[in-house]
Parts: sequence; structure tokens; C-alpha cells
Amino acid sequence: MSFQESTAQPALLNFGAIINSTSNVESQSVPQLLIPFLPLPPSFDPLCETSWSVLARQVESWLVDTIQDVRAPEWAWGCNAFWMAFIAANPDFPWGSWPNWNPKISLEGKFIESWTAVNLTIPVDSPLSQHILDDLVRRARRFR
Repeated sequence: MSFQESTAQPALLNFGAIINSTSNVESQSVPQLLIPFLPLPPSFDPLCETSWSVLARQVESWLVDTIQDVRAPEWAWGCNAFWMAFIAANPDFPWGSWPNWNPKISLEGKFIESWTAVNLTIPVDSPLSQHILDDLVRRARRFR
């Protein structure tokens, strides 16, 4: 399944599978959650910072308005998705200028921590935005 299909239907992710795979609690019941920004629309251009900026705003809104609970597994997943989109839209971050984001979204998570670390390496022959899109797709596949 591609994340850029022509369907307008939001993706359904089963976060119960995430919880059950990371804990010994088998009886937890977590409903599937609509992810309104997935699949990415056909108009999404991974080489266009504007496409990434729109996606970052959508993920930010979903986190703050829908998920709200910073302890939920959806929050951690969404923060990684937010930071991937934010960095693709603002590749000079943390240097230069960038738009403000909701302060509830902290600079925590594997992606942003590796981005702000000194040793971040991106393959020379790979555009930054393509590298981030590949990482986002790889992470999202875990939840199908």
C-alpha cells in the first residue's frame, strides 16, 4: 500500500497492536484511530518544502486537538511524524529561522534527537526530503 494513494479515506492505525507488542498486557483494548493526513494526497510532493509544511501543520493539529495525551503511544508516533515533516519543511533547523510549533510537542523522540545530535548522517546522494519520507514510510508500515 502506498501512502500517496488517490483515496480520500483517512488511514486507520491499530495502536492496540503497538501496546501489545511492547508490553505483556494482552487484554488491553485500544480502538483503531483515524489518521486524517494518511495516506498522503496525490498532490504531496516530497521535494517541495510547502508540502512538508502543510503535513507538519496537519500532524501538529492531530496531536494537540485529537490525541492530547502525551503518554499515549499515538502521541510518540505522532511526534516522530511531526518532526520528520517539520525538518523536511525547515531543513536548516535548529539554525536559521523556522515557524513556531505548539510547545506541547517537545524536542523528544528518536528522529528529532538524532537530527539535533552532532552525528546525524544522511546519504550524500539522497535529497534530505526523500530520506525523511523514506523514514516516515518505514515507521508507518509498522502500524499497518
